[in-house]
Amino acid sequence: MTGTYYKQIDGKNYDKGMLDVVKKAKPTTEDGKPVIGIKLAEKLFLALADGQEYTSTEKKTMKYIRDNYIFTPEADEYIRKEIRRFAALHASPTKKKKEKPESITTSIEANLDQDVLEEDDSDYRGLVEYHKSNVSDIDKLEDKRKKRMIRIGLIVLFLLLLLGITWSVCRPKGNVSPEIEQEQGFETIEKLEPVEEIKSEEDNSSKTDSIAENENTNESKTDQGPTSESEYLKDPKEAAPIVRKPYDINSKKSSISFVNHLQVPFSRNAEVLTNEGRNALDELANVLKKHDDLIVRIAGHTCWIGTEEDNQKLSEHRAKIVYDYLISKGVSASNLESRGYGETDTVASNSTQEGRMKNRRVEFSVLEIK
Repeated sequence: MTGTYYKQIDGKNYDKGMLDVVKKAKPTTEDGKPVIGIKLAEKLFLALADGQEYTSTEKKTMKYIRDNYIFTPEADEYIRKEIRRFAALHASPTKKKKEKPESITTSIEANLDQDVLEEDDSDYRGLVEYHKSNVSDIDKLEDKRKKRMIRIGLIVLFLLLLLGITWSVCRPKGNVSPEIEQEQGFETIEKLEPVEEIKSEEDNSSKTDSIAENENTNESKTDQGPTSESEYLKDPKEAAPIVRKPYDINSKKSSISFVNHLQVPFSRNAEVLTNEGRNALDELANVLKKHDDLIVRIAGHTCWIGTEEDNQKLSEHRAKIVYDYLISKGVSASNLESRGYGETDTVASNSTQEGRMKNRRVEFSVLEIK
């Protein structure tokens, strides 16, 4: 915070800007404590971060606020994450070793073991990663989808126009006998089916050759994404490779890094774990049982194919499947939470098959240490 703008309570200095923000909270609980919602929590964090330094006075003020106010679950999760991230960026390493944290919820130092902090302050930011959707990227994604739909509409309109012109040129004209009339123009589907069955064996080999030629011709072209469900179904059915980092299970820092970087991909439109996925989750279960003080979030994700509602449900199911699997391997339910993020948080472009495969995944993040 800027300047020396304090407010004294019982002879102690507190951050006046932070206290002025929480004054607006209204007492709505049975014990009469004011409740801080998400909007008020956002303003509180801005008041805390205005000096670009996480001082002992601001920590003390945050403890005072938690003792005298109630945070909603949404507001509590937000303020915890923002303080962790802010402390990692702005707290001095020397202060982290000398100052004793005054509240578990005001700083990440209160959550990490002292031996981890002493081990390597330079890697402090990597211990607990902060995952947040980038709104601007989502807006760009939506713009691309709208433009693609416009292009599809124009292509369909052009094909219909071309079909009409072809029909007007090819249809029978003048006095034509019924037998000749049946042979000209467009045949019905009923007439086409027997012809296709007779010629199917003869044409299969030539079709296979033409498809191979087309694939070789288009091999160097960038996939612009599926324009229909049939094109989407051409996506590979297998899942993307497992993403993980090497680790030392006896080192808490190494184990946390392994958890934060682990990604377990899923197959297209599937809710079933692959064999590779089970093997990776077996390793994760061993890590979490070894370090049973880690609180981990399981986050499910999808690619952008399908409706937002269906993708949200699919991501939640994938996260729940991983959650249940870890429980079955002996991990305590109190150390886990699962959540689905639908199609909103991507790690690769949805315009290519490879990108969509990478986006169909479940990933993990260490929220805190008991």
